[in-house]
Amino acid sequence: MKIERIALLASLGILAGMTLTMQRDRQVKGVVRQVSTTAQLPERSSESVSLDSIPEPISLGVWRVTAYCPCDECINVPKWRDGHTASNYEYSLKDRFCAAPKSIPFGTVLKIPGYGRIVPVLDRGGSIKGKRLDVFFETHQLAKNWGVQMLEIKQVIK
Repeated sequence: MKIERIALLASLGILAGMTLTMQRDRQVKGVVRQVSTTAQLPERSSESVSLDSIPEPISLGVWRVTAYCPCDECINVPKWRDGHTASNYEYSLKDRFCAAPKSIPFGTVLKIPGYGRIVPVLDRGGSIKGKRLDVFFETHQLAKNWGVQMLEIKQVIK
């Protein structure tokens, strides 16, 4: 638990050091593996991690949360519509993940109210800077229905 708290502080830029970075990197790789194995196939999209088995998430404050889908309007650069996220994760349309600013490492797990589960950060976006997230939906209509929401975002430490 203490190492996880230190890793969180390191990922937020409060502490620095090679040892802490290595510990955080091992932790992030483990989370990506764990989350991506449950999010890779469409039939697993209804599965979620039990929140009872996860330590209390840490609030990152209120963030502006928008939505996107794999259409031409949402992803306006053709080479980025290849079925892979910026972290090179090959997604299916039923997957749930989010795009976050570079200050949040790939694999970080966030609790986003209303999105239905905890999700990993697997993508980036040109407009995703500061306290802004983009959640992924399978269709443009679902992304539009989400709209723009100001939500308290929490980071899950496992």
